[in-house]
Amino acid sequence: MANPLHDDIVSCNECALRKLQEPIIDDEPKGDNIIMFVDLSAIKVRDARSPLARPFSLLTPTGKILARAEEALSEHGFSFYHTNLVKCPPLDNGHLRNPTNYETEACFDNLLMEIDYYLPTAVFLMGQGVYMPVLNLLGLTFRQWSGYYFEIYTAEDICYIPTWHPEYINLQQKRNINTYIDGLINAVKRCDPAAFEPKPKARSRW
Repeated sequence: MANPLHDDIVSCNECALRKLQEPIIDDEPKGDNIIMFVDLSAIKVRDARSPLARPFSLLTPTGKILARAEEALSEHGFSFYHTNLVKCPPLDNGHLRNPTNYETEACFDNLLMEIDYYLPTAVFLMGQGVYMPVLNLLGLTFRQWSGYYFEIYTAEDICYIPTWHPEYINLQQKRNINTYIDGLINAVKRCDPAAFEPKPKARSRW
């Protein structure tokens, strides 16, 4: 389903990155109980409609890791929205680089627009390049988590959860992938415990 925020975000001209490529926007999630995953920035693609353009694409190892968490969470009625902190690819001579502080701040209102529209149960901030600037712009102080028990921050009734980026897990902590996935699920459960309560069985008419 097309994203109703598409036109507003695509028309953004807050920084020069918009000249390099149109912002990459995920499709609208199916369902009301939404979990949002935030990556750092878009990548350079020939076709913005390509599955590879989607943040945490299933065509990538990171996307496959998150898909396992999403599969488990979907059993509790959650749907999912993937986005980037910086919606256009920051490039130098055609090569992807980390966005500058100015570019991050310029695109932050687009992320807030997505959050205000979808009102997600939880917003996962994937990797230090995402969670440090977002927490700072929200006026929140970072607290180091312990193991895979991720810290939860609340702003405007939204849960924000800083975590390791799944690429780091895939490259440096592959033996702990299952524990990482369990940690993501546990964090959502702490944000919305009611969603994990056993559902009453339908009563038989006979």
